[in-house]
Amino acid sequence: MKYLSFFLLFSIAVPLQAQTNFFGKIRLDEEKSITNLLVADVKNLEGYRVQIFTGNASDRQKAEEIKEYVETELQIKTYVEYEAPLVKVRVGNFIDKLEAVAIRERLKKKFSNAYLVKVKQIEIPEIKEVNEEEKIQQEELEIFD
Repeated sequence: MKYLSFFLLFSIAVPLQAQTNFFGKIRLDEEKSITNLLVADVKNLEGYRVQIFTGNASDRQKAEEIKEYVETELQIKTYVEYEAPLVKVRVGNFIDKLEAVAIRERLKKKFSNAYLVKVKQIEIPEIKEVNEEEKIQQEELEIFD
């Protein structure tokens, strides 16, 4: 009987000791398809862009050159939009107006007529997928924080 009670006590205590050492950190592993569904659900996300050029249809080539410059030098996503009879160059996909204002001020150094435009739909940035090694490294860093 002594051995039976010791065995029961031991069998209960061992699983309690097998807890992880994550100190309250939560690890969430989800399928990429779930993330894609969540992102796809937001179809009409309003936001801001900075308009830096407006010209007529004959200025299309100049608009393309401005787009190329901004994307290569400043590395900000830029769009050439045609709304008859005007060609417009707009920069960025900003949800936050404060962030858009900061970029506008940066762009005003080169494009003095830059101003904010509220748009009905902006592109949602892609979610960077983290591989397993990066996840493990992040978890290890969190443990020691």
